[in-house]
This record gives sequence, structure tokens and C-alpha cells, in this order.
Amino acid sequence: MLGLGVSPDAERQVRIASYIGKVDVSAMAYANEKVVTRIMASEGLSRQEAEVVFADILQFLCLSGARAGAQLTPPRLVDAAWHHFILFTRDYADFCETYFGRFIHHQPFEQDQGCGTIGLCSSSYHGPGEQADDFTHNRPMSIAITIKLARENFAPLSPNWNYAELDDGRVVA
Repeated sequence: MLGLGVSPDAERQVRIASYIGKVDVSAMAYANEKVVTRIMASEGLSRQEAEVVFADILQFLCLSGARAGAQLTPPRLVDAAWHHFILFTRDYADFCETYFGRFIHHQPFEQDQGCGTIGLCSSSYHGPGEQADDFTHNRPMSIAITIKLARENFAPLSPNWNYAELDDGRVVA
């Protein structure tokens, strides 16, 4: 068991889903002072903390850009900071196009999809006619896949990547 409250069958699906396209780490060099400043002001973070969470956004988007057809779920602070990046629509669209060749959508989960916590979001990166993997529509599965891929590609991760597991086995970001 992954320790994420997912079944053995879900673990098998995580292993199957672990294929990933080449992660373009060149996106990690991207900087956007406007977004970092907004994260600082909106989230009450120091400059250093805001820069770390901005790097976490870039890690998450690198994974999303390399996992065509999947929905990945960021931890809460990374998701909140991603919202700030998206508000700079031209910068965000240019970033996605430059590093991934297409737009990475921010797609909220519908109410209570397997976790009981409302409001987490996922990335959606698939082109016309492509469908997201069926098992990634399940929030705990999406979180498990996201954690696995983040650890495989960017370990060690910042504390912003911590997810919490509830007593009943549900996982929240």
C-alpha cells in the first residue's frame, strides 16, 4: 500500500500510470516576479517562501505537461499559488505554449469525487479528441499519481508538497 488510502488495485493502476513523457526541466528556469510578488501578498509568505512555492508550481506544471491524458492534483498551497499564476493570463498562456506546446488547463474536481474534500483542482493536459485516463478522475488516485511522479522526478520535494491522510484513509492536499 502506498500509505495514501488507496486499494491494491489502485496501486497497480499507479504503477501502470507511472509512464511519463520526458519532463522538460528547462521550464524550471522560468521566472516571473509579478507572480512571486502576488503569492507573497496573497498568501502571507516571505520572498523566499514565495519563490519556493513558485518553483513547486513549475515542478507540478512540468509533470502535467509531460503526462498527456492525465489529471494530476497539486497540494493546497501549490494549487493556491497556481491560481495566482493563471491570473496573469498572457504570461501563463505564453509559459505553457513555450515549454509544453499547449495550454495546461486548471480543472476543479466536482464535489466529493472520492475524497470528501471539495475545492482541490487538477491539471488537464490533453489535446482535441484525447481523453484523460479514467482512473485519474478519482481524486485519491490523482493525488497518489501526482505524489509518485513528483518524487520520481523532483526529489527531494519542498514541504509544500505534503499531503495529509485522514484517519479514515482519505487523502487531502
